[in-house]
Amino acid sequence: MLTVRVRILSLILLAVGTTVAAHPHIWIDNRIEVRLNGDRIEAIRAHWTFDAFFSQSVLIDVGQVRGGRLSPDQVERIRRNAFENLRNYGYFTYIRINGTNHPVQAVERFGARINDENALVYTFDIPLDVPIGSEPVSLRISMYDETFFTDFAYESREVGIGGTGDIRYHQEYTREQHMVPIWGPMQRETIEVVFQR
Repeated sequence: MLTVRVRILSLILLAVGTTVAAHPHIWIDNRIEVRLNGDRIEAIRAHWTFDAFFSQSVLIDVGQVRGGRLSPDQVERIRRNAFENLRNYGYFTYIRINGTNHPVQAVERFGARINDENALVYTFDIPLDVPIGSEPVSLRISMYDETFFTDFAYESREVGIGGTGDIRYHQEYTREQHMVPIWGPMQRETIEVVFQR
């Protein structure tokens, strides 16, 4: 009888452990901009606004914040200790250009600040150099964590476009299915921007 109870308890704990591991621990409100330079896509700029709990844990790690502003040293410590490791995960960013995957291996212009709601905000650029000609150029952007440890939600279903010049574009928000090795088929939010000169 004891063995049966131990087995049942083990199954319950295993089920609870799986459920706990599957839900998010960090929440990010995500906003994206695409920066153009003449007839080229120069960069994608990401704005990540974190939930209150994660914000406070990072801010405690970097010490006292004076006047609601992070010092350059604190920003660098955040970059080094709480952001840089994300390069091992492609910064949770998935880009396809004309249907071809474009792995994110580096970012530039990292910044961190505290917004009016005392939430931590990361900003960074993903450099690109994609020419825009008379043929349409499709840029598809998704930001998500396959482990579901971090949950991303778009603040807006539209991407901000800067420096457009004579470039035409249209956008579409979709939820596309993809395979995650741990979970199987899942949905992810994707924004596609099609550019054309």
